[in-house]
Amino acid sequence: MPPENFVLSSCTLDDLPAIITVHRDAFADDPISKYAFPRETIGETEQVRWMTEFLTGHFRKPEMAFFKITETNTGNLVAWMRCQVPHVLSEEEREKRKEEKERKLRDRNFWPKGANLEVIEATFGTLAKLTQKYVLVQLHCSCAGHVTLSCDSAANRAQAPVASPD
Repeated sequence: MPPENFVLSSCTLDDLPAIITVHRDAFADDPISKYAFPRETIGETEQVRWMTEFLTGHFRKPEMAFFKITETNTGNLVAWMRCQVPHVLSEEEREKRKEEKERKLRDRNFWPKGANLEVIEATFGTLAKLTQKYVLVQLHCSCAGHVTLSCDSAANRAQAPVASPD
């Protein structure tokens, strides 16, 4: 049997069903996911509906890039990632996004029906606040394949490259 070959490429909205399947499979046994998004109270239809809406919103943001790894023999999407790429938001857009994010965290109707909102707030709300306060991570990509991961600390605002293939 020949070795499996994989290809990295950009995702499109057409990839959402496969992205959601991979995500559901990957986090099926994750403790936080089990408590925040219990499958016993959130049916598959509701989870897929919510994830489709949630990820579609991210696809529409110019600073978000989605990539997939496809197994070439089958054409199956086997992994995916979402990263933030350099994009300058106006101060107005930044404030609007911040308010929208805070509203979504508080809005019980934003989350899938059956989700454990207390766990979501404790986990993702706290994580968002700490990330905003202490660490902002950006992934810088260029067409030539050069990738630099840099960390911008809110404490000192000094950019420090962490990894570079150069």
